[in-house]
Formats: sequence, C-alpha cells, structure tokens
Amino acid sequence: MGHNETPALEAMNINGKFRTATGNWGMVALGILSISGFAGCLPGSSVTPPSITADGFHASLPAPRAKVIIWGVNPGAVSAAMTWGQQKGLVIVERARLDQILQEQAIRLTHTSDDEAQLLRVGHIAGADLLMFVEVSGSSGQQGSFVGVTAGLSSVRMLHQVRVSVRAVNLETAEVVLAGTATHADAISSPEEAITTLTARALERAWCDKDRWTDGSCRER
Repeated sequence: MGHNETPALEAMNINGKFRTATGNWGMVALGILSISGFAGCLPGSSVTPPSITADGFHASLPAPRAKVIIWGVNPGAVSAAMTWGQQKGLVIVERARLDQILQEQAIRLTHTSDDEAQLLRVGHIAGADLLMFVEVSGSSGQQGSFVGVTAGLSSVRMLHQVRVSVRAVNLETAEVVLAGTATHADAISSPEEAITTLTARALERAWCDKDRWTDGSCRER
C-alpha cells in the first residue's frame, strides 16, 4: 500500500460467539464501516446504553411454590433464570438431581430439539410442574473506524448481537404456558453482562399482563 493511500477495513466472515438452540455456531458477515457510524465508540464520545426489545405472553402463571426445571446450555442464562424464579417463589430443581436422573435412566442428550421429549420424561420423574427452556442465540462481528487518517491508524473491536428466549411447558398437559424473548436493539460489546439482563427481561415480559407492559417494564397494579 502506498504512502498516499487511505487504509480500509475489508469485509470478512467470522464465527459467531453464541451457541444456538441446535448447537450450531452462527455466522455473520460485516463490511466496511464509516467513521460516522463508529463515532459514538471513540474516546471522549458519549455512548447511550443499548435499548432492549422484549415480547412475550402467558396463558397461565405458575402457582406459588411450583416445582420448576430450568434447562439451557448457557450457564449465565440458566443461572439468571434460576435466580429470577427463586425470587418469584418457585422451587427450582437442582442440576445435580437432573444429572442423577439422566444417569439412572441412561438418557444421553444430543443438544438438539430431539432432547425435549427426553427432558419432559426427566421432568415427570423429578416430580416437576414446569420445564423451562432458556436459549441464547446471536452472532459476533468486528467493527472498525479510522482514528487518524494521516497516520493510518484504525480501531477495531468485537460487537455482538444477543437474543434470549424463555419458554415454559406444563408437564401435565405438555402445553407451552408462557414464553418471552428479549434482545438488544443494537450490537453490544459485553455479551456476558447482557445475557443476565436479557434473561430477566424476557422472563419479566412473559410474566407481565399485556396491558401492564409499558415502556419496557411491567407496571404495578
């Protein structure tokens, strides 16, 4: 590259960071980004916290002290859902108990949608009322911007799109009784922290009556 040429960022394909519900890794292609699109990330600029979009419903809510199994492959999301459920007065079945049942019944999970029937069976054996699935999906990509055109310097960082989905199945009827999703409207740089927040928001939206959900939160009665 000559001295008078302006450096550029080339489009690239990179592996997504988050495992989907089927266990596959997502892919995303990000191209050249302009200086104006990156200006909010430069030193000295103000950064507005990303907004969260949530949606959900419930046909019925768990009774007090209902026994619930929470299942997912992302430890942060599962932990956040367990904490949220305990705060709501639910009884969470410990993972050690689930592992014991899986071993006793010689059940091998494949981390695909085929596992659901097996997990429903485990739920019945554990005496649970609900089986709640917590899924994290998303993708990762690089974003860059020129810091000094004359010096040929550039700044590149990883950005992530994150989505958390929750779904609870009544083990007696095998019906989905509540579901919720939450995602950041814009790409973010700290996915681990976002997962905890998104999990709680997805559950809050699923729990909240439609007419009480206002401005991204559940209004008190």
